Amino acid sequence: MSAEREKRARLSHACDRCRKRHVKCDGDYPICGNCKSVNGECSYSHPGSKRGYVETIDDRLSKIEQVLTKYLEGADAQQQSIINKFPDKDPEVDVHDAVNMTKLQTITLVDSMSSLSLKQSSRFIDAITKDDPSETNDEGSSITPEEFRRSVEPPLPESYKGPQELPSKDLFDHLIQTFFTHGYGTRTPLIHKQTFLKMLKDKSNQPSILLLNSMMALASVFSNDPRTRTDPEKPETSGDVFFDRALALLDDFMDRARLSTVQALCCLYHFCVKDTKNSCRIWTLIGMAVRMCMDLGLHRDCSKWPISKLEKAIRTRVFWAVMNAETLACASLGYIRIS
Repeated sequence: MSAEREKRARLSHACDRCRKRHVKCDGDYPICGNCKSVNGECSYSHPGSKRGYVETIDDRLSKIEQVLTKYLEGADAQQQSIINKFPDKDPEVDVHDAVNMTKLQTITLVDSMSSLSLKQSSRFIDAITKDDPSETNDEGSSITPEEFRRSVEPPLPESYKGPQELPSKDLFDHLIQTFFTHGYGTRTPLIHKQTFLKMLKDKSNQPSILLLNSMMALASVFSNDPRTRTDPEKPETSGDVFFDRALALLDDFMDRARLSTVQALCCLYHFCVKDTKNSCRIWTLIGMAVRMCMDLGLHRDCSKWPISKLEKAIRTRVFWAVMNAETLACASLGYIRIS
């Protein structure tokens, strides 16, 4: 039995007839035992020995190495031409350092766009042009200063073009309570209730007025109070007054990306779901939320950032709420995902 296995192990290949019939072949040349016993034609049309197969692989590998060598020579020349545009005094320039090359190409792009004066509106350019070292927290994870700045909520606008009025205190309290009890505050808990209520009591750290109107608009859907309606006789107009105020305020909050703005956008597109005519408006609001999520870096892993566990949980929850909303909108409206 072992001798037969050794013989089969040394067999290079079977003849065409044995291969077609799926029977064992002894590999004798010019005619194998099976073909000889039936006086049949025996032929070998497949590659010969294993040695020939190895040689074929070697030839193909050699051709691949030649192509790669030619490509790398061209790449080195291109990299050298980019480096020559910079002063020799830069100690960080290294032809064979892919990270430095990416940095050089990015700086070249930024320099060519300097006439657009984007420094005040784009934090990405500031992050590229500044050579701030990365900060490392106690847990050993690396976070850039730009990423850390994104984790901090920027101050609210100093002035507003939109309306700043709020409803009476009893209606305000009723809607906020409704939001956290019956509305999307429980179904999609994007806003931490204890933190939000604490901010309401702190006169120096009030919630965004855009977020307040968005929450009240959504809570009005679950309220029977006629004061939430533009027409007291039509329940379908509940929350429209707060929704209109939020839309008027939205432009005031487009100067900086804020987590509270993303939360407000979530409330607004949930409010629009009540009417099938709002499909385009829903899609637009979700698109704004998606892009602000990216600007805030909510898609980044913040598990080891130097922020509280509560902030980490809220960032993660808001991000996935927006992604899920986009997925559902695409499935319902037949659109393609933009993220």
